[in-house]
Amino acid sequence: KVLQMARQEWEKYKQFQVAVAHVDAPKEADYYVSRIEKLTGLKDIPVVEATAVLGAHVGPGAAGIAVLGLE
Repeated sequence: KVLQMARQEWEKYKQFQVAVAHVDAPKEADYYVSRIEKLTGLKDIPVVEATAVLGAHVGPGAAGIAVLGLE
């Protein structure tokens, strides 16, 4: 579902950047990066560990995708 929602967002733009954030979930983050690279051709997608504040709300194991439109 997360990947589908991110894709709907990046398809709105001709140019965009993507980043992946996770809370103690590097395997999930790597999965998202792999799928995004295959779907978009983007390389060097940043992966960051989310802050403790975000982690407190979503809990360990969460991962998400940020999309920034550049148009």
